Amino acid sequence: MHELAETIPGFISIKGYHSDDSEEIDIVRFRDETALETWRTHPEHLATQERGRKEFYDRFSVQACRVFREYEFTLD
Repeated sequence: MHELAETIPGFISIKGYHSDDSEEIDIVRFRDETALETWRTHPEHLATQERGRKEFYDRFSVQACRVFREYEFTLD
């Protein structure tokens, strides 16, 4: 799905993390809500979510968040 997300106009980035106890999280960032909606309703994404519910996961959650502030610090 990472490769598919990258094709959505307005895609910014995707990062995936896995914990030692098998928990997983993907953080997918889009420029705006239109891009997010395109991703959320993409037929291949929807089919993969359905397959995940039927074959792989007994639970998952989704959070759609808006960034209110973002900054970085870099020590030179």
